Amino acid sequence: MANEYWLYSEAEVRREQVLAQLADLFDAEHTDFGLGRGESLAVTAWPVDSAERIEVARDAGVAEPKVGVLFRLRSVDTIETADRETREILDTVLALLRAYPADAVLQFDTKTVLRRADGQVVLNSDWPGWAEIPTLAAIVAGYRPVPWTDRPGHWSSDRDRRSPPVTATAGPRRRRRRTGRDRPDRGCPATRRPAGGGPQSGTRAADRP
Repeated sequence: MANEYWLYSEAEVRREQVLAQLADLFDAEHTDFGLGRGESLAVTAWPVDSAERIEVARDAGVAEPKVGVLFRLRSVDTIETADRETREILDTVLALLRAYPADAVLQFDTKTVLRRADGQVVLNSDWPGWAEIPTLAAIVAGYRPVPWTDRPGHWSSDRDRRSPPVTATAGPRRRRRRTGRDRPDRGCPATRRPAGGGPQSGTRAADRP
């Protein structure tokens, strides 16, 4: 199954503008889906313009969603390649947040990866990828990983908001919690229903292009 990163933003920007910028950043080609690069990466964007899509984005922690972007990292040959392309996706997301500054949330499946709020980007330290993917160390060093509560888009405390950056350290990689980096792409995304209800991984019905 493909790894999917979902970005929801309050930026007033058209789908075509987002795809045009992403095409340059990824050196990708336009496709019927949106953008594609080889067999490994596909990207699409859409306006958040229906009640169902708005509900999905608000569940992710974006109060007034305007645009959504899906980054789909499909099966790759090695973990090293997956790590490199994951870094590229996150660098691209950060570039979009600089180009279109607005409140936004990036999720992997339904787990928050990072959030832009109050004019700053903060990483969710509870997302295991920050500690387990070595190519992300430079991003971790430049931002503030902060724990999340179980309510999307909320910091766990004011103390956590003031936490200093957590930098990655060298050493043996511990046994990874499941982040989906090395799940095979079987050609069609799965749909799972979480225990508490709501959207889960795979292509969400509300956002399927």
